[in-house]
Order: sequence, then C-alpha cells, then structure tokens
Amino acid sequence: MENALKKKTDYWQVCFIVILVAGLPAIGKIASTQVNQTLVAAVYGAVGALVGYGLYAAVKNAKTVIKVVALIVEIGLLFGAVAFVSRYSSDDQVLRREWDTCVIDSVSFEYPNTFSEMKLDDSGLVCAMRAFSDNRTDRLAMYLIYDFQDSPVKKEDSLEGSVVNALTSNKATDIEFFDVNITATTVEAKFKYKIGAKDFRGFGFIYNEGNHFESVLFLPITKDYPDEYIERIRSSIKVRTED
Repeated sequence: MENALKKKTDYWQVCFIVILVAGLPAIGKIASTQVNQTLVAAVYGAVGALVGYGLYAAVKNAKTVIKVVALIVEIGLLFGAVAFVSRYSSDDQVLRREWDTCVIDSVSFEYPNTFSEMKLDDSGLVCAMRAFSDNRTDRLAMYLIYDFQDSPVKKEDSLEGSVVNALTSNKATDIEFFDVNITATTVEAKFKYKIGAKDFRGFGFIYNEGNHFESVLFLPITKDYPDEYIERIRSSIKVRTED
C-alpha cells in the first residue's frame, strides 16, 4: 500500500507548485504596506499554487529536458519579480520621487502618503481634538490638532506626552529624546526606542499659540525610518501664521 502511494507522487508537479507557493508570498510581503502579513501570505500562496499547477500542466507530457528548462525559467522569473518589487517598493525609491505637501491647519510638511481624518471617541478628553493619519500600520504618521479650554501644558511636555503615550500603547520601551530644538512657538525632537529587540527612530514636531496646539508625529512600529527620510520630513515643515 505504501509503495503504491509513492508511485502516485509526481515530483515535477510538486516542484512547480511548491516553488511558487513559497515564492509569491515573499513578493506579497515586500509589496505590502500593512502589518497583516498572514492574509497576504495566504492570498499569494493560493495564487502560487494555481500558477504552479498551470505551468506543470503545460509541460506535463514533455521530455525531461523541457521540464528542467521550464522549472529554471520559473525560478528565474520568480527571482526577477522579487528583485523588481524590492527595488520599487523600497525607501530609496520613495525618497527619489516627489512628495505631496500635507496642509491641514497651520503646520504643513511633505510626506509620501495622503492623510485623512480619523474618527475619535472624545469622551474623557480634556481638550477639543482632531486627528489625521495616513492609515499605515508599519509606520504611524499622525497630525493632531487640539485646543485646551484653559491652562494648557507646556508645548515640550505636550509633545513628549503624545509621543510616549503613542509608543507605550505599541509596547515600546527605552524611549529617549535627542536633538531637541525649542523656539517661542515650536518644539521639534527626534527620539529612539525599542519594540521587542528591534531599535527604531522617530520624529515629532509641535506648534503652539495660546491654547491651540498642532503636532505631527512619525512613529515607526515595524519598519524603521532611514535618517534621510526623517531629515526630509523635518526640513519640509513650515508654520503658517496670520499677519
């Protein structure tokens, strides 16, 4: 019985399918901008199985040399696709292209993604608040606008509190601020921290006029920012004030 089952195994079919089932999810993970890689892997794995079986069926009755050539071509195309997707989804590619300017209130800055307003549960808040995000989960990018009724905190304390609260809710530890720059109406700071065993670097900026605050926060969660990325954001920030 065991020998009969072994004879039914078509190892050519196994090779054609397994290579793509393993390879296509890797491409999906590289191309995906979200953290939910389980769904990505499942979808691309299913596609890989179908494509692999189709290629196998096309050469099923061909000579061995044709099958070998087809298998080599399949592997070559897979590696080429990985290289292509890696190149065009990388931060280097993002840094080379033009970024949009995000303008919501008084603070504007350049960023490669578009921001949209988030729905907030305002119960328990001590200030009127609006929040905007680009809805990414690998890197949190947020624009916060809040107005206190009276006696607001210092702007540097507000920036630090916003950063620490956002990071600790994502299980960050060892949060350390550096390159802090304070003016009469603004504070900017870089910070580093750990999530698990991995090191990350982020950037925050806050503008304050009276009881009105606007802050922009850039907090990597699973994918770190290169230094050039943060510097481009920082150097693009402008504050529009009424004359």
